[in-house]
Amino acid sequence: MSEQGCPKRTKAEVPSVNPVPGYCSYYVLRKHRFCKTTCRDGSPYCSTHASERDSRAASLEGAKDVRVACPINPNHTVYASRLAHHVTVCPDLRHITAGLPYHREDVHALKGRPRYCTARAEEEEAAALRAERSALKDMPSEELEALKARIRESYETYIKAQFITLPAVGKEEEGAAGRGEDGAEASKKHGPQHRALLQGVDYAIAQTLTAPQERLGGFMELGAGKGGLSVALQETLIQRRGDEPTPPSDSAAPPLLPHLRSRTVAQPHIVVVDMGGFRRKGDARVSHSDIPLLRLRINLKDLDMTTAIQEEVRPASRAGAEAQNWMALGKHLCGSCTDFALSCVTEPDLESVARAKVRGVVLATCCHHRCELQHLNYVQPFSAPRADASGPPFALQLPGTPYVVSEREFGAIVKMTSWAVSGKFADEAKQQMGFYCKRVIDMWRVGYLRECGYKAFLSVYATRDITEENV
Repeated sequence: MSEQGCPKRTKAEVPSVNPVPGYCSYYVLRKHRFCKTTCRDGSPYCSTHASERDSRAASLEGAKDVRVACPINPNHTVYASRLAHHVTVCPDLRHITAGLPYHREDVHALKGRPRYCTARAEEEEAAALRAERSALKDMPSEELEALKARIRESYETYIKAQFITLPAVGKEEEGAAGRGEDGAEASKKHGPQHRALLQGVDYAIAQTLTAPQERLGGFMELGAGKGGLSVALQETLIQRRGDEPTPPSDSAAPPLLPHLRSRTVAQPHIVVVDMGGFRRKGDARVSHSDIPLLRLRINLKDLDMTTAIQEEVRPASRAGAEAQNWMALGKHLCGSCTDFALSCVTEPDLESVARAKVRGVVLATCCHHRCELQHLNYVQPFSAPRADASGPPFALQLPGTPYVVSEREFGAIVKMTSWAVSGKFADEAKQQMGFYCKRVIDMWRVGYLRECGYKAFLSVYATRDITEENV
């Protein structure tokens, strides 16, 4: 009895067995009834609730059966006890690229390790990488302030002058919003970026194809994701002919771009490369067009582009066909993927063997905080041999200055890049320093392209209200 003399309520017991044979014994408290789904073979529960019970049991039993990342695709997990069976039936088995003729493990990775990184035993590499990532918080304030001053000097005295202004996208292009497949307005985020990047492609064509008879025969979008940029490109090329209706899209392809339209062959190759699988890819929307997209699902660091063009894109190149002019493009290649892409488009055998000459490269970079020194391509203008044999063989210099960047300082620069896109979580001074750090890394990449014979530069292609990764 309670103090007021009223009997206490007793908690009703939850039934544990469904009285209806063959049906799930999970009791739904909210509905005061058992689940109405039939049982899984050998279990008193249906497939859904049996999995829930297994998960609870695993959490209670601790290490007896834990979920681990699938070795084929770490984006999903499985129970450790079922891992051996799972790897034989995993749906992602079909995407294993090791057996592809154009797969070469790490062919574009680790380019910076033998030049800029101290030689270490294999077991020490992971510890060194962790130290590089924590360099900013472990660096003394005096040393950090000195590094900031050098970065600021590099930007103000050299990098700032490396920016050029591309021809502005006209009012007609800006207003070409259109309608998407579902009737919604075109993307106000991706559409302007696609227009601006294609304007960069148009500018690159005007600068590189100087002979009147020269034409572009192919495009490769690296780190393509859903392929939105390539779809915008494809729509532009379709619109130039006027004999095929333009499929509705959120890409809002610009109606102009004279060099892109007039200096491209009638049916160019458009190759999109990405390691991931995506829903609602742009490929399907243009699959029945005269200019479809060819998707290669492979990690950029493992892509032998020379062999890929020979085997998948243009088999005729194996018979000594005429060389083709190509253009490489990419929107927001994450971290070191930009370095992989640059290595990919500058393969030494691309022109001589695959008969594909990459005449221009238009890349929008992003996620500089995920860059790693071990993947940085060798930059001749900003690198010099070291006299000290105890350290890395080459010294990486801040662009336009004599200042040498150590592995630790590179890690700090990479970390500071995140300040540029931290919004209200970083003050104005930090945001500015983050911008400087991003441009330092981009300038090393520009230096690499210049060493490969390109007239490379930096350009702001969109306003920050559209994207903060706008270079």
